[in-house]
Amino acid sequence: MPNKRRFTDDQLKQALDLSDSNAHAAHVLGVTPAAVGQRMKKLGMETPLKNPQDPRRQHVWEDAPTTPRKIIAWDIETLPMLAAVWHTGEQRIHSNQIVESTSIACASWQDIAQDDITSVSLLDDPKRFKRDPYDDISLVKKIHAMLMNVGECGDILLHQNGDRFDLKKVKARMIFHSLDPLPPIQTIDTLKASRLIGGFDSYRLDYMDKKIIGGPGKIDTRGMDMWTEACAPKSPHSMRVKAMQELVHYNRGDLPPLIREYQRFLPYMSRHPNRAIGIGECCPRCGGKARTHVGYHDKITRRYPTYRCHSCRGIYEGTFSVARAWFRPV
Repeated sequence: MPNKRRFTDDQLKQALDLSDSNAHAAHVLGVTPAAVGQRMKKLGMETPLKNPQDPRRQHVWEDAPTTPRKIIAWDIETLPMLAAVWHTGEQRIHSNQIVESTSIACASWQDIAQDDITSVSLLDDPKRFKRDPYDDISLVKKIHAMLMNVGECGDILLHQNGDRFDLKKVKARMIFHSLDPLPPIQTIDTLKASRLIGGFDSYRLDYMDKKIIGGPGKIDTRGMDMWTEACAPKSPHSMRVKAMQELVHYNRGDLPPLIREYQRFLPYMSRHPNRAIGIGECCPRCGGKARTHVGYHDKITRRYPTYRCHSCRGIYEGTFSVARAWFRPV
């Protein structure tokens, strides 16, 4: 418990300059938040960061979002690493046997509220691709620019197993090419979400789209031949170009089933990033305004109202409690 000691008006002002709340200022002064609040009321002072004119929040206030954050679905394809081996079959490949490291072949992304898909690939720089199919610096720079924009705008990335694969592979190539680190980016991984929500027979995107959602599934490929033809050193250039075009087509085809799976699972996602921050009363999943009160959610000492969104049909709760308990079990 903070000590009840005296403090001057100048000390209070200095503490508030260093703080972003009454509680923080009280901690700096070693007094209770109530004492700080009473003195501020007596002096007619604003609570820190509550005043829109406060220079510490000017840029935040001016750039505050008025619509829910965008959700950007994306996917990448990589070229397989090449290694020098003595025989086929199961074996351990040492790092000094690697001839060519994994690189990015192509990437596609789409705002789930729009129909347009943007795709980039090694074919965008034909001279570089003809010289070395594993030289992906120009491609990685384009992906890096897209991810930087997502992070700076506060948007959300949507992917299937992207937390474990896509993001890590891209970051590895960013480090290889000495690019700037990305800002914090919130993600939705449909593989993690589906495993958390239900016990399905398979969590593969193709299975989910065909068997659970009723869609056509992913685009079929020629198997590993498509990847090897795109990068094999002795493949004719025309064959590599054709295989890369197939790879881009396959990559673009992953986005529609990904978005369908996300939309089906959306109302069940309890760990969905909050899209309602700063834009008023709306659904934290989809941003819908219409809602119906459906009951209450009791926690250890508080009771919160719950609502059903009319748009996504998900359940969410308010942040202000309607009842509290004065005791709790220990």
